[in-house]
Amino acid sequence: MVYGRFVESKISGTGRNRSVTPTFEYTYGGVVYNADKQNSISLTLDNLLNREDNLSHSGSEYYSTPFNFLLSYNYKF
Repeated sequence: MVYGRFVESKISGTGRNRSVTPTFEYTYGGVVYNADKQNSISLTLDNLLNREDNLSHSGSEYYSTPFNFLLSYNYKF
């Protein structure tokens, strides 16, 4: 599954050159494989579109992390 959360719209330019761009805070996805009751493997993908969104709501510049993933193995006792 892929999810996205709408945060705000960014307005660029003025007058006829004004444009509104929707901003997404993140897009991510994941898969879990349960081999049996005790073993599972999961893969989480973050920032699937590799966007460089400015996540701050003030004058500072805080950008999202680039595309990354986490592969996990879980064993339950």
